Amino acid sequence: MPEEKIIRTYATVAEENRDINKMYEQGYKWQAVSLGTIEFTKMDVETEKKAT
Repeated sequence: MPEEKIIRTYATVAEENRDINKMYEQGYKWQAVSLGTIEFTKMDVETEKKAT
């Protein structure tokens, strides 16, 4: 299954932090692409289980 990626751009750090927390709770990991831009990738539950 291909990874699901979402890229979002934010005007403020508060918006960015709120979204990072919300997306993490929905099973996404995140990575900063550039200043104010975050890439979210849906975590593969099986891969995460193997890593622990």
